[in-house]
Amino acid sequence: MRQAHGLRWAAVAAGLLLLAGVGLAQEKRQAIRFGDIMLSNYAKAELELGVSAMAKGPDTTVDATDPKSGAQARLQAQSITAFLLPKVRNQVERVEAVGAVRFWSSRAAEGVQGRQVVRATGSKGVYYKVEERLVLTGPLTFEAEQPAAGGKGAEKVTGSAGKAEYDEAKRSLVLTGHVEATVVTPDTPAEGSTFSGDSVRIDMRARPYKVYIDNPSMDGSINIRFKEQDKKP
Repeated sequence: MRQAHGLRWAAVAAGLLLLAGVGLAQEKRQAIRFGDIMLSNYAKAELELGVSAMAKGPDTTVDATDPKSGAQARLQAQSITAFLLPKVRNQVERVEAVGAVRFWSSRAAEGVQGRQVVRATGSKGVYYKVEERLVLTGPLTFEAEQPAAGGKGAEKVTGSAGKAEYDEAKRSLVLTGHVEATVVTPDTPAEGSTFSGDSVRIDMRARPYKVYIDNPSMDGSINIRFKEQDKKP
């Protein structure tokens, strides 16, 4: 099957897309609807009928939207391969990305008006779309921001690590390998509070963020800062 149908899109794109039940959309840039994602900005692409789609290019892009929650996600890389759920042709199970990986997601924040936005970069990544889970290997950088409790100000965490696992449904970010992070909330000064460790889990459902640090190497540090309260006369 792979040899028989692994043809270049440039030669037989329209025929393969019709056979696979995949729509081709022409906008300002060429895009392919594959299952429930959109592939765009590719230089070349290949399809294994009913199984997977591979696309390559410096800024190859996958866009996905959850119609129920309105959550959006974008994955960009030099090479991206999307795999359909077995026996389900209209739903992508996972997306594998290699080379200059960039991830972005946005969803409604819980219990307050506004949105929670997560950004990350790395060298390789797998986005398990059905599970709403991203595994990213680095070295990597990450950034997450959401409205603070009561809608006053924002909470933001940024930093770097060797590996990250982000669970969108649970709003949980697990970082491992020389983790360095900074948390800024309405209660901290602009430089925020800093911490480092071997493994860090950040619960982004909590306000302010809850941070759990595992540091068996004893090589981490924590520096908590708070704004000085105005003194009353």
